Amino acid sequence: LIDRLQDNPTQGVLYLLRLLLEVVPKYPFESTSNVLSGIYLHVLDFLSVAAQEVYPYHIVNVISNDELYGSDPKFIAEVNELCCTVCDKLLQHLKALLESNALRAQSQLALDLFLKIITGADLSVDKMFTLTVNLWNLAVKNRNVIEPKQLVSIFCSHPSQMFALLPNVSCLEWNWPIVCITALLFPMIRAKNVAKT
Repeated sequence: LIDRLQDNPTQGVLYLLRLLLEVVPKYPFESTSNVLSGIYLHVLDFLSVAAQEVYPYHIVNVISNDELYGSDPKFIAEVNELCCTVCDKLLQHLKALLESNALRAQSQLALDLFLKIITGADLSVDKMFTLTVNLWNLAVKNRNVIEPKQLVSIFCSHPSQMFALLPNVSCLEWNWPIVCITALLFPMIRAKNVAKT
């Protein structure tokens, strides 16, 4: 709902979201809880929509931010700044999870953030590419806490991004020719099965 509402001109760009980001961390979440990181991941989804020239949904008779700002460079810069802030908070949480030896939670959060980045960020930017590779490597570092099926699923749903990253990521001990063939064939097989129904 926040993205469908018009910003208050006296409060600045994305005021309600900034207020949310200021208030939410004050709640006494457990240090190993995934609630706060889940909120931050959803904020990244929101910011991805906020950066679009035209939002995918609107409220009748309400002027939303896409009509106010469109792709204005100052607005996009604000969105990018908030993305960096949220990513920093998520990276801090990853570090805290390591310090508390919550390896499963750390691997899952690294993988969740990895997915947000490969679906919404520009991987041609060196720092973003490096962060993405590091998140993948962190996610798979503790191979006993993450399901291999989940990793293969990522290959199948994001083959072009994964093939771009492949030379730089840890590969565990998978049979990579089979993973690559599966990643290439899965979309075709799924499309064929959908067509049959």
